[in-house]
Amino acid sequence: MLCIALAVPMFYLGYSKLLFDESIYEYESPGVVLPGEPQDIYHLGTQLQSGDLEERQQAHRELLKRRKSDILLLEDYRGDQFNQPIPNAPNDSFTRTYYLEETHQQPRWQNTLLQALGLFLGTFGLVLLIILLRTQKR
Repeated sequence: MLCIALAVPMFYLGYSKLLFDESIYEYESPGVVLPGEPQDIYHLGTQLQSGDLEERQQAHRELLKRRKSDILLLEDYRGDQFNQPIPNAPNDSFTRTYYLEETHQQPRWQNTLLQALGLFLGTFGLVLLIILLRTQKR
C-alpha cells in the first residue's frame, strides 16, 4: 500500500510539472537606451517626438539606425518587460529594455523520471497487493 501511496503523488508531480517547470521565456530588446531617455523609447519613439514633420522623420531615422536586437532565453519569468544595465558600458545609465515575446516549453528529464518512477511504484505495489491477497486465501 505504501508503494501505491507514493506512486500517485510522484506521477502527479511529474505530469503537472509542479517541481520542474518546463517554461522558457523569450525576451527581446530592440536596442540600447541611452542615458536620459525613457526606458520604452523604441516602442513610444514616434509618440515622444515633437517638432515639424522633417524633425520627427530625422529623429525616427536616428532611432532606426540605433536598433540592434538582442534576445534572452530565461527559465525565470521577469514580467512583460524589464530593464537591464549593459555590461562594459561607461556607467549604469546605458540599459536595454527587454519585452516578453514568446513562451516555449522544453521537456525536462526530471519530470519524465518522476512519472516513470510513479508508474513503476504503482505497478509494483499492485503486484505485491495481488500476491499478498492470493497467499492469504490459501
